[in-house]
Amino acid sequence: MFKPILVLIGVTGLLVACATPGIEAPSVSPSATSSSDVATTSPTVPSAASTATSAAPTTPTIPGHATVDFTAGEPVALTAPSEMTGWGETLALPYGEFPGQVGVSPGGDGLEWGPSYGTQLPDGTWWILDTAHLRLAHYAEDGRYLDDALIPEEHLALGSYVQYQSPQALADGSVVLQSTTIDNPGLLRFSADAGFTRLDLPVHVGVRATDGRRLFGFNEAGAQVRVDPLNGDVAPVETFAGQAGAPYRLDVQPGLLHVQRGDLKLRIPLQSADEPAATVHPAVEAVTGSDGVLHILVTGIIEHADGEASDVSGLLSIDEEGRGTVQSVRPLTSSADPGDGAHLGIRLGNDRPWLMTVDDDALRVYGPLPELVESLPELVEG
Repeated sequence: MFKPILVLIGVTGLLVACATPGIEAPSVSPSATSSSDVATTSPTVPSAASTATSAAPTTPTIPGHATVDFTAGEPVALTAPSEMTGWGETLALPYGEFPGQVGVSPGGDGLEWGPSYGTQLPDGTWWILDTAHLRLAHYAEDGRYLDDALIPEEHLALGSYVQYQSPQALADGSVVLQSTTIDNPGLLRFSADAGFTRLDLPVHVGVRATDGRRLFGFNEAGAQVRVDPLNGDVAPVETFAGQAGAPYRLDVQPGLLHVQRGDLKLRIPLQSADEPAATVHPAVEAVTGSDGVLHILVTGIIEHADGEASDVSGLLSIDEEGRGTVQSVRPLTSSADPGDGAHLGIRLGNDRPWLMTVDDDALRVYGPLPELVESLPELVEG
């Protein structure tokens, strides 16, 4: 049983808050000077005047569960947030003060932030970073509450505040959190056997991905790095690694996504389905499944002539030959979203992606329905 405490979290997470409500701002690599310098970052958004001269678009790929040959270089159309065809809610954790519920924290301006996202272990169970209750909350795959792990006071700022985020599950069943304190970089690792242990890092790293053994992300200079969660070693890398050791690299710029998978290099133009002449300013998240498929969540904004902006998004699933599908995506943000974790994930040893959202009333997870999972090989094979 925990003692409910409301706390204010410091946020320096993977997603940056945007001044326009409901819009995810692209993350920025500070040292990026060309598209080859970044992988999962995106540039700042230029003014409407700079986007007004965009070249006339070609016919984009229609979003949905249809076979897409990404090697053809045809534009992919991103849509406004909408219902996810073939996907359903697989987990819902409402906010509250009972042990099986997750809490909310004061977020300023009258807002209340929900939990700081979570991750799924190889055994299928979930660990959610319930910052309001100073704990990791443990749930079965179907959402049944199991137990929790209170974060010791020695790992709390001023003994009362959680300054960690972005839970990542490792193959050994442990969970790793990254520090949000720039001048005190480190990882907080939890395992059922050893409890919580702190590991100092030589530099601050924004963690983005894991292959089950190592963590991957960006250092303060925006360079890609690999982190050993056992000894804290940080080393530069050219690519990230996913399940089965599949290397990948993503480079983004306005209206364009470059994907590298071994010798396969894809150039994927991005467009808005409703306004194909508007420039898409994307941010991306990526994970790989046990089947080698690379899933890329693209969330972007388009700026209108009147200065207003709107969201577009899509989930791209690309196999090792450059073929796959495009999926429309539901709204991913809310007034309760602290913006400090990953929406996209895949359980280690599995090939089904999931999307996590921190909504106004609950944390939710969505995944492909069984009938869609059965049809995906046929779709990819054409």
